[in-house]
Amino acid sequence: MKKLQLKIINPVPDVNLFAVSLIVHGFQQPRLKPYVGMNFSATYSAFENGFLNWYVHFPLWKSFGKAFFNRVMKSRKFSRFLYTEHKRLGKRLYSQTEQLQRLGIRKLTDSQLQQWFRNLVKGFHDICLWGGGIAATDLENNYLTDWLERRISALAMAHTVTVTVPELCSVLFTPRELIFSQQEKDDLLRLAGHTSVREADIQNHASRYFWTEYGYVGNIHPISYYRRRIIEMRRKKQTPSQQLAVIKNERLKIKRLQAQYLQLLQADNQTQYLIDVAQQFMYLKLYRKEIMFKTYAALNLLLKEIGQRYKYKLGELQYCLPQEIEGLFKGTIIDKKIIKKRKSSLFINAYIHGRDSFIYGNAARKFIRDNLYHELLQKNIREISGMPAFLGMAKGSVRIINEVADMHKMKKGDVLVSVATSPNILPAMVKASAFVTDTGGITCHAAIVSRELKIPCVIGTKIATKVFKEGGRVEVDATKGIVRKL
Repeated sequence: MKKLQLKIINPVPDVNLFAVSLIVHGFQQPRLKPYVGMNFSATYSAFENGFLNWYVHFPLWKSFGKAFFNRVMKSRKFSRFLYTEHKRLGKRLYSQTEQLQRLGIRKLTDSQLQQWFRNLVKGFHDICLWGGGIAATDLENNYLTDWLERRISALAMAHTVTVTVPELCSVLFTPRELIFSQQEKDDLLRLAGHTSVREADIQNHASRYFWTEYGYVGNIHPISYYRRRIIEMRRKKQTPSQQLAVIKNERLKIKRLQAQYLQLLQADNQTQYLIDVAQQFMYLKLYRKEIMFKTYAALNLLLKEIGQRYKYKLGELQYCLPQEIEGLFKGTIIDKKIIKKRKSSLFINAYIHGRDSFIYGNAARKFIRDNLYHELLQKNIREISGMPAFLGMAKGSVRIINEVADMHKMKKGDVLVSVATSPNILPAMVKASAFVTDTGGITCHAAIVSRELKIPCVIGTKIATKVFKEGGRVEVDATKGIVRKL
């Protein structure tokens, strides 16, 4: 039997089967095939102690990413459609979750509860359908990133542009549209700028934005978290109003620089179009994720109520598939021994051509070992390269951070090295002097956060977590995209 060449595309901490299956089931719908000529049809989600390694058959992943990128290259109508569909589906999910909050879940009949569950699951699937291809164009494949980097480099050389290519890319790819978490920070700064802040105002702010950092399993900050942030904003040398003005001026500066750099490059229509696509994809990736978090929050409320009615705990239903939960309404029991097995050991949820199957324990380990994609790694490597996401230089001790459990290692000024960063490890990221990742293109989480926090970042090195050892000293040159051992 031919090996599958499984490769980890995305490691995700603090996640559960229910959340991941929503994404995978949505992402792999065959409805995408008429648009790009194929759909992605096989993933292998390996769970252990709340940590996910998301494996794909790498040749298939590359083919799918290439097909999607080619479609975007040839059709501006298709890229506009991707944007409008994201916004339409996102607004619908936002509205539905707000409505559900107002209704009061306890008052719903079993039939109504089932319908709400079904509607939110379908909405989730729909928005993920259009997001999967965006991920495949750049997550590990880097089709969009590589095309733009080559093109901008050629234009900069042809027109003797003195601005470095990494700086051109960093500025040109920055999205102009704000996501919800950026709006949350702006609004909290406005609140902090008031002479006195009422408790009701803080509670209202928390109610409006708690879901922006909800994550996959339910990270809800207490009111004290927002009070503490207001105090920290007021302690800074600049007043909250001045801090907000600086943020707005920085956004205006980026827009002016984008126009200036496009003029310097004398960018042709196709280049300008794909720069717009890069900005759009980066924004949509974050917009979709935040809408997903808001929907998770609503679905977890539904799961809690379903659990109370059918004698399951929330943590048990979070290790079930959506169709298994749907079966409860029809009288089908979910075996709690199976749930316990999923929670207590390594297991793989394989989703292939629309069908779920499971592999447990040693059989799962053997399956991964027998089908793993291997990359040749030279010995005694002292320097690696990747793509600069935010420019700058930094030196520090390596801290390999892939999940929340790793964050205790992080100290101020350390260099955060990760397979791929996620919102869950943001508290560690704010302490870092630099980020270095194995995977990722211009739309990845590390690239976006590095621009927001202005922390030097090198992405897509492929081997950083294998080359650099915990505690070792490194120098990150995010101007040239080089990371070297000291």
